[in-house]
Amino acid sequence: MLNRKNNLIKKLNILLKDIVFLLLKALYLFVNVVAIFCIFSEIILLFSLFKDQENVGAFYTCSIISAIVVYIHLHLKKEIKKLELQRTSNINPQVNHINNDNLVSSDKYEPKNSFISIDIQKKSDSIDENLNNSKIGVPEHITKKIVKNKVYSRVSKEQSEYELSEAIALDQNVLNDHDLLTRIVEFVIHESTFSQKKLQNEFDLDFITLSSYLDTLRTLQLIDYKNERINKHFDLSGIILRIENARTFHKDLITRKRFESLKNHSEFEDFIIDLVTKLDYIIIKKVPQVNNQSVDFIATKDKVKFAFQCKFHNAPINYGTVKEIIYGVKFFDSHVGVIVTNNSFRKPARELADSNNIVLWDGDDLVKLINSINY
Repeated sequence: MLNRKNNLIKKLNILLKDIVFLLLKALYLFVNVVAIFCIFSEIILLFSLFKDQENVGAFYTCSIISAIVVYIHLHLKKEIKKLELQRTSNINPQVNHINNDNLVSSDKYEPKNSFISIDIQKKSDSIDENLNNSKIGVPEHITKKIVKNKVYSRVSKEQSEYELSEAIALDQNVLNDHDLLTRIVEFVIHESTFSQKKLQNEFDLDFITLSSYLDTLRTLQLIDYKNERINKHFDLSGIILRIENARTFHKDLITRKRFESLKNHSEFEDFIIDLVTKLDYIIIKKVPQVNNQSVDFIATKDKVKFAFQCKFHNAPINYGTVKEIIYGVKFFDSHVGVIVTNNSFRKPARELADSNNIVLWDGDDLVKLINSINY
C-alpha cells in the first residue's frame, strides 16, 4: 500500500513538472510573438523619425521594451533547455525493476563519467571499500594503454592513414616477428648494402622466408627499391617505430573486422556480452527484445549495476539513443548506463552522455578494449 502511495506521489510530481514545462513553452512562444512585434514596431518608428521628430520618445520606449523582451526570451530559452534535460534524466522508474540484495542501493552512489573508467564515491558506511575507484571494463594498468584518439599521438593523422593502408597488404606473421625484422634492418644499416645470400647466411633463413621479410620492409618504404639500401630518410629509431605502427594498425584492422563482419544486432549483442564477461562483468539479465526498454542486458561489476545498450548501425549514434538509455537506467534501477556501437557518436550524443553519467564505447574503443585483453 505504501509503495503504491509513493508511486502515485512520484507520478503526480512528474505530471506537475510536465505542466510547468508546457506552460513555460507556451510563454516562450508568446514572448517570441511579442519580440517580433516590438522589432517591427521599432523599425517602423525608426523610419518615421526621418519625417517627424516627435516620435523620438516612442522610439526609445519601444527600444527599451524590445530589449526587455529579448532578455526574457533568452532567459526562458535557457530555462526550458535546462528543464528538458532534467525531465530526461529524472524519468520515473517503473515498479517491475530488478532487485538484488548483493547490489549497492541506487541512492548510495555518485558516478563521475569518463572514458572506460568511472569513480564510485562512497556515500554510506554500508558500501564496501572496494567500491572506491571502481573501474568499468579493464584494470587500471590496461586502461592506461587504451587510447581514445582515432590515431596514436606519436604519429600524424596522415601518416597513420598511410600506414593503415600499408598494413592491409603486409604479412601478419612477418609483422609479428618484430625482433627479426629489427635485426635485419640493423644488419643492413651496418653493412651499407647487402645481398640476399649474405642475409640468408647471417640469419639462417631460406630464400622464400627472407624474401617475405624484405618485401615487408620494401612495402614500408624502408628499403629503397632502386639500390636496395635502407632509405636515408629514416634513422634506426624511426624505422623501428614505423614497423611497430604498421604492426599495430594491422592488428587493429583484423580486430575491427571481427565485429564489423557480424550480420545483425543480435550477433553484435552476443559478441559484446562475451566481451564484457571476459572483462569480469557478471551478466544477471538479458532483456527480451520485445520489452527491453532500450536496454539489451544488465551486468554487475564490483557491486555496481550497469545497463548495456548495443547499437549495430551503419551511421553515427545521435542524441535520441542517449535519452533512451537514461530512461533504461532508471527503469532497471541501475547505477550506470553504457552504450556500445560498432560506429561512432555525434557531438550532441556525447554532450548529453557527459551530463548524465552515460559511458560511450565506439568502434575505436572496442578495438582497443579487445586488443588490450587479447580477446
